[in-house]
Amino acid sequence: MTMDKSQSLFKLTRLRPDFHRIESVDSTNNMVKTLLKQEPPQNPIVLASKQTGGKGRHGRKWLSPEGGLYLSVGIDLRIPVEQSPILVMLVGCACVASIRELTGTKVGLKWPNDLLIDDRKVGGILCELVTGLKDFYYVIAGIGINVNTNLENMHPTVQRTSTSLASIIGHPLSIERLAADIINNIDTRLDQIESKQGIDPILREWLEYSVTLGKEVSVDLGEQIITGKAIGITRDGSLIVEQGNGSPTHVTVGDVVHLRSDDTK
Repeated sequence: MTMDKSQSLFKLTRLRPDFHRIESVDSTNNMVKTLLKQEPPQNPIVLASKQTGGKGRHGRKWLSPEGGLYLSVGIDLRIPVEQSPILVMLVGCACVASIRELTGTKVGLKWPNDLLIDDRKVGGILCELVTGLKDFYYVIAGIGINVNTNLENMHPTVQRTSTSLASIIGHPLSIERLAADIINNIDTRLDQIESKQGIDPILREWLEYSVTLGKEVSVDLGEQIITGKAIGITRDGSLIVEQGNGSPTHVTVGDVVHLRSDDTK
């Protein structure tokens, strides 16, 4: 693999990168999964200019035109596998820190995996646990961010609910530099959770960046919808929602909608 300018910006101590910069792929997560089957225990990293079959949560399609950042990282687990959900929060914190550092934009985290600016979606994260690789467990962290994306060519619904970094800051941003900064920030945080510090620093950072806590929310659990106030997060990444009767519900999987004050009347 030839040197890419984003690769030259890596400052890594934990990850052992096997870096691939490509123009187009069906899904960067799928490509990392294929690479892991061929040559663990390195950390495959795939950065694509566009995806033809980008994946969101629950099998949804993630629109991936040129101008966006489509990045996946294969992370070998060095923490108990039952703690693997913390990596969604870790990667989210790394993305927020990088965007804020490079743009000054106050991006925040919507539970469980969305990046928001002024309640409009600018990106998302999809983490997949991969097993069956000899003695290794991996989490594939997939990241999609609207960087220089032209939203005018997308469906009106997407235009109403989404934004891009370029439209916020008023000029294009280097995708390669943002990708490298995110990878560097993931690397630093992996060192944290694998040290004596454990996961507590990530939990504190996620709380700092959260735009969900304190809000009235509606949560689609599939078989039912609950409403209430998001009041906290557990150590396994579950959202704590206090319903009208005062009873807290721990939500491990669900689609969250932030409610406006008039939605709760």
